[in-house]
Amino acid sequence: MKKLTKRQIACIIICGVALLALVCDRLLLSDQTGPQSAAAAPRQTASARRGVPRPQATAAPAPSKRTPIRRRLADLAERMTFDSDTDGDAMRPSDAWLAELTPADDVKVAPPPVVGESPTAAFRRSHRLEAVMLRDRGGQAVVNGRMLSVGETLDGFRLTGLSTTSATFESGEKTVVLTLKLLPTGMRDR
Repeated sequence: MKKLTKRQIACIIICGVALLALVCDRLLLSDQTGPQSAAAAPRQTASARRGVPRPQATAAPAPSKRTPIRRRLADLAERMTFDSDTDGDAMRPSDAWLAELTPADDVKVAPPPVVGESPTAAFRRSHRLEAVMLRDRGGQAVVNGRMLSVGETLDGFRLTGLSTTSATFESGEKTVVLTLKLLPTGMRDR
């Protein structure tokens, strides 16, 4: 007979405990048996609840020792209804926050070109390196909030190389190196 590994023994123990819990729940803690106990009460649809004020949460009756957990959870779900049509989006920022935003905050305007400025100087002036992520095969750089992989082009310049603190862009024979603006040592810890 083959000896069981520690992992196999652990899986057998976990399955045994799960089976024991299922048997205890079904046989010892259940107040009903058969398919009628599994039937769920029909829920009121969101369209039927529109325009109807939500009922206030009421105190739950004290569960008896014989009330199975599934019944208690069903009662809790019935009291704590959530209507997505009236409750709204939980991840949406508040209206007060949205009112503070102005369109100018979202739009980044490039500085106007300087007369007689070379394309490399214009590129360096209008772009800021914000982050560098090195990988085995190249990496990525964040320039003016835009994620670029090695080989991608930005305003006619192709990202050709990365170091821990810089990104190199090339356009024909022209090369531009953007560097990270590092904080003084004391400022990094804040």
